[in-house]
Amino acid sequence: MISGTDVTFEVHAARVNSSIVLFACARHWPDALYQRADEEQSHPIRAWMHKPEPGLGSEFFVYRDKKSFDSWVADGFTPENQDTMIHFLFSDPEEGRAPFMRLTMVSDTRSPEIQAIEQTIKRFTAIPYELLEPDPEFVKAEHVSGEDFRRLVLETYVLFFPKIHTIDILFNPRLGVQLCDVVKYRLQRPVPDSMIMQTLFVEYQGAGRKD
Repeated sequence: MISGTDVTFEVHAARVNSSIVLFACARHWPDALYQRADEEQSHPIRAWMHKPEPGLGSEFFVYRDKKSFDSWVADGFTPENQDTMIHFLFSDPEEGRAPFMRLTMVSDTRSPEIQAIEQTIKRFTAIPYELLEPDPEFVKAEHVSGEDFRRLVLETYVLFFPKIHTIDILFNPRLGVQLCDVVKYRLQRPVPDSMIMQTLFVEYQGAGRKD
């Protein structure tokens, strides 16, 4: 465990798990690597997103990139690699708080990047449970057709933003990021945000959403 700053918050056990944490880290650290607590090697999150493995357990580490990982392995903490690694720990809920678990993030400081990752994880807690289930049809498929991808994007949009016009998503980046994160998690693939948003806007171009 690293010394530094730690923050603990509650997450819904059915909505936030190690997979969600990796997706949140990849959002802000595209070249991030993860490492289980009981192993020495690290693995690219992007590779994991193409072929998800079983859960990482209750404790694991995420590094900003390979350079950061190599630095931590060789030298431990240094001023140069500050805030390039996060130690994640899931723990059982406090008495009477089930199904909420406690998630602790340990980092050197509360840098803007670290805070952004935390906020992305917390956003998933507010998403309806059914949206966070990876679609088994897409997970097993080696290739996703354009029509199936379009269907998933539109289905996620309708379920998650039932009364919001697409133009509002265009002018509110936070809403767009939320939509893209959910679509990618359901696909279990690192699809570019631009592809998701383009699919949505082409479909709804010039058409308003009705309550």
